[in-house]
Amino acid sequence: MSTYDNNLRLEEIGTGERSGTWGTATNTNLSLLGKALGRRTKAIGNVATVTLTMPDATDTNGETRAMFLDLTGGGQACTVTLAPDSVSKVWIIKNSTSYTLTISQGSGANVAIPANSVKVVATDGGGGSAAVYDVLDTITLTPKTVTATGRIIGSKIEPFGDTAASDPAAIGYTSTEGLILTGQGSNNDVTIKNDADAEVLKILTGQNDITVLGTVKPLGDTSASDVAAMGYTSDEGLILTGQGAVNDVTIKNDADATVIAIPTGGTATTFTGSVKPLTYHETRPTPDTTVTGTKTVDLSTGNVFEHTFTGNVTYTFSNPPASGTAYGFTLKITQGSGGSKIVTWPASVKWTLGVPAVLSTGAGDVDVFTFFTTDGGTTYYGFTVGKRVS
Repeated sequence: MSTYDNNLRLEEIGTGERSGTWGTATNTNLSLLGKALGRRTKAIGNVATVTLTMPDATDTNGETRAMFLDLTGGGQACTVTLAPDSVSKVWIIKNSTSYTLTISQGSGANVAIPANSVKVVATDGGGGSAAVYDVLDTITLTPKTVTATGRIIGSKIEPFGDTAASDPAAIGYTSTEGLILTGQGSNNDVTIKNDADAEVLKILTGQNDITVLGTVKPLGDTSASDVAAMGYTSDEGLILTGQGAVNDVTIKNDADATVIAIPTGGTATTFTGSVKPLTYHETRPTPDTTVTGTKTVDLSTGNVFEHTFTGNVTYTFSNPPASGTAYGFTLKITQGSGGSKIVTWPASVKWTLGVPAVLSTGAGDVDVFTFFTTDGGTTYYGFTVGKRVS
């Protein structure tokens, strides 16, 4: 009795069977075997599931016997079951529909083939628990060169190994350098383009400079550990930071000369040339209207200070800039209720002819004084700008 338990469902003639028709059966098997090595097309309906059964020793509905099976038609995502579930076979299946086709055989693993894609799958013929495998899901090639004339499409590409100076175009990876892009073009070594095929970023051939053709828009704050960084926050706006031995930030002109510098660890800004603002403003801390006793003027907070005396006052000046930087400030003093309050100036203040300034005595009288220092506050020079200017 003939059986069909092989993976192509060909007729296996039993001993003594097919007397007089043995040649016909054999020729049918050979014909089916030839078709199994070819490409066939099978249309599927607009259904969610369909079973394609390989028939026994006939070509009627026998497209599933082909090595290359092109599935067409459809109309929705569909699960395609390859039957019988005892067939263990390799297929190259092309999904020519506009929807994902999921290839199944039993309750085991399935393989999804996106629209207009091709996959090589293998069934294990395991009966009710049969599984379908994506043969090329993970592939190792030796030699390690793959030539493609079309596109290489995948969810991700993970290179392993460094690039070399001889690579005309390569993607690499090392544990220390991370992702590596390299190339050898006559104009650029690396070019990054947008979806309009326009250059966005490029590294000129043989150079270390990066040319950015558009706008650089940093997102996120910098940190104290950044050796050189540009950032942005909604509160601070554009942020420049760095860590140099002399300066944290240096801005140069096209002659490579320093124009603006922020010395390392400092908050002062050094301008090499002239500063030419359209307008000039000085910082005025909130006026103190109840000054009496010892009063410390924190010079790091501004340049113009306003005090109303409610008693006698002894001044201390603190936190001037470091020696070598000139700093000046203005002090406006108003006599409070009753007047006749007395001021005692710091001993470090030098006055004209060595005579310390005294205050007007009338209630509401306003006196204005200016001071400057160039040695970090060791010596201040004081001047009376106006008396009783109220």
